[in-house]
Amino acid sequence: AIELYRHIINNYPSHDWAAHAQVGIIKCYILHKDDAKAETAVETLLADYTDHPGIAGIILYIAKQYSRREPNKAIELYQYSLSKYPSHDWAMHAQAHIITCYIVLKDDAKAQAAFEKLLADYSTHPGIAKGIEDTLEVLDDKGTQNQVIKYMDMLFDGGKSFQIQKTGLLYCIKHFDSKTALYALNRIMPKLTKDPDSLIIANEIADSCHEFKKGAIAVKLYQTYLNDFAVEADKEEIKLELYESMYLAGMDTGKVLISLEEYVGKNKETNVSLATKAIALRGRILAGLGEVDKALSEFLLIKNKYPEAKESPEASFFVAYCYMLQGKFDEAKEAFSQVVKNYPQSSYVSKSKVYVTRIESMEIRR
Repeated sequence: AIELYRHIINNYPSHDWAAHAQVGIIKCYILHKDDAKAETAVETLLADYTDHPGIAGIILYIAKQYSRREPNKAIELYQYSLSKYPSHDWAMHAQAHIITCYIVLKDDAKAQAAFEKLLADYSTHPGIAKGIEDTLEVLDDKGTQNQVIKYMDMLFDGGKSFQIQKTGLLYCIKHFDSKTALYALNRIMPKLTKDPDSLIIANEIADSCHEFKKGAIAVKLYQTYLNDFAVEADKEEIKLELYESMYLAGMDTGKVLISLEEYVGKNKETNVSLATKAIALRGRILAGLGEVDKALSEFLLIKNKYPEAKESPEASFFVAYCYMLQGKFDEAKEAFSQVVKNYPQSSYVSKSKVYVTRIESMEIRR
């Protein structure tokens, strides 16, 4: 392989692929643990291809080849890239990889200093979330719980951007235990609630909590928001998100049903949108509890009283679904067909078609 790479370099020295051939030579020497020749080949790369348009990325690639076996050599290359190409898009990634190398080397002081530099110098970089995630992944694998908390403190101190703090929280929800995720949530709440899109972001965080089976944290998110930070104009919307999170987390279902009934009564005249959403949620909960007749009444209420509501496709689908659960297959088939006809862009169309097919198969067997 080395001979072929040299053939490319010797015969096509000005071609774009010449630099990549030199990379191939370096990789071969690294794989064969021929450190001296690898070092010489790296020096040739840096001397002969300094103006290559992809050199910053190439240096990072070579550094990564060194990172597990010789992290100190990798750090040298990352630092060279930072000094030579400080404004390049790859600079942020070089800084992130320096951190992970120090973590592997168990040099906690240098790792933390490099992490602080990443957060300070690249807070607005579009790839900062990836840089933070890469760091935390290595830390989770190589570090201790105390180190994790130290890095969380760095992410969530008051001077960090909200984007950085949000990235840290979402990573905690996905990868760490509920205690660590809750710690992160408590640190981020004051800044989250000041963001102009705070409720949209809160919903995104809650969705992540439910996806990774940490529904209790989503409930805590909305409870804290509602009790300590919400302005009056947002409280009813946050309450509804809280009730849905409690339902998804399997918490206090009976209490949620009572709260939703009171909620509908309070909002049905002043905020039809929230009221219909609450009615639909009540219907889903009742259906899940096996109280099909009561669930059907909720969904029929939306269809008949609020036909233009955003929840109409959902209500129409669940009306059909309730009919099916009741054994009223003709009514169910017709109702599912109406979903397909009346709401062709709805996410419920594909499910409706599946149920129509199942009912028709049952009819053939009968």
